[in-house]
Amino acid sequence: MSTLTVSDIQAFRPAQVRSLTDTQITSLSPTQVQAFTPRQLATLSAPQLQTLDVTQVQALQPQQLSGLPIKQVAAFSPTQLGSMSRPQAVALMRNRANLLNTGQSTLTTAQRAALNEVLSSTVSTSNATVSSTPNGILPVTVVGAAASKGLGVKFDAQGNSAVKLQMADSPVSTSVASNRLVARYTTIEARNANNETVQFRGAIIDNRLVIAAGSASARQMARTELPSVLSSAMDTLGAGSSIAIDGLKGVVLNMR
Repeated sequence: MSTLTVSDIQAFRPAQVRSLTDTQITSLSPTQVQAFTPRQLATLSAPQLQTLDVTQVQALQPQQLSGLPIKQVAAFSPTQLGSMSRPQAVALMRNRANLLNTGQSTLTTAQRAALNEVLSSTVSTSNATVSSTPNGILPVTVVGAAASKGLGVKFDAQGNSAVKLQMADSPVSTSVASNRLVARYTTIEARNANNETVQFRGAIIDNRLVIAAGSASARQMARTELPSVLSSAMDTLGAGSSIAIDGLKGVVLNMR
């Protein structure tokens, strides 16, 4: 296998990909793993995908992962998922973010936890604090788009310097009427997994952190990288007057 070139691997027919043994797969170099086309990667069986070691998984490109069927995403072990980079995890979650982040998912609790850890973010305690409750879950209400029930964001104080944010199941489902979202909004800039600047608008309304995702790129980032969006929002809105995270009623994500 070591002599196979990129062209050799990309010439494999589906039957040849499915016939690869565990020994053959584990002998592939990172460059050879990167040579698989998205279609070829989607041809690998669950046991074949599980044979990939951490180095091989980390070599996979986002464009290889973005089209994987959910059945194959579910084949990755928590260790494999936890070894991925943020761009890789975002690629896996594209167009199915809510499915991966809630109890209605076909993934196990451990698999979801691994992905959510990769996509977690932190906010400085200069701009956001937890005064009485060091950890908890903020329910997320989605307006203007379909969303799974029980969506939440967990906050967890990291000593005195930062608060960690990551997706989690919420025991509470909430709803907010769109006419309650009128306020003076502040522009928020967040960087997505591709290091591109994405603009949002944010405000604190009725003790809820409200984020307006008005563009296609903002809606996509909100679906796949909400902790990073919230971190940027808290840094912006909390500058000069820190936000008490444990005092918030929740998060409202306006996707209109």
